[in-house]
Amino acid sequence: MAPINLYALFKPGVLRTEGFAYGRTASEERQGAYDIERVPSGRWEGIGAFSAQRGAPEVKQRGVTEEEALSGIGTYVGSTLCIARVPQGKPKVWNYGVVVSYTWNNLGKSGVLQVTFADATRDLAFGSEEFQDLALETYALRPCYLRGTTDVMPAEMRALHNAAHDHFNGV
Repeated sequence: MAPINLYALFKPGVLRTEGFAYGRTASEERQGAYDIERVPSGRWEGIGAFSAQRGAPEVKQRGVTEEEALSGIGTYVGSTLCIARVPQGKPKVWNYGVVVSYTWNNLGKSGVLQVTFADATRDLAFGSEEFQDLALETYALRPCYLRGTTDVMPAEMRALHNAAHDHFNGV
């Protein structure tokens, strides 16, 4: 019998990640547990495979849809970002914040990140092309702070952050 695919958002460390990670069942329930494979999405898109055994109640209680898991939105909770933002009465700029929560719309297959900035917490549409997950030291340096998104395009923003990270770490 083929395993049913259940998806869940697991807490930091459960699937050997520093933050939240999605997993999917890789087996039928056996003795109250599932074999879980980490889903390569969001912050963890480029890391290698990992699997673990988790209790059936945890998997079912933390369940999400396949679309949410594949989007990777929940993996950003707790992370520091550089993200495009439109402050009131100003043009779109790069700003820095911490993701504190998210919401997922199953019907629209889209999501919203709740991001805390220096001045407030805002809801921002989830679109991975307009933000970069940052290491803490790069977040602290903020090389693109309030620079216009047409002055610094997304690829340039990523290159500036990578250069700042490498310089800070002596690479």
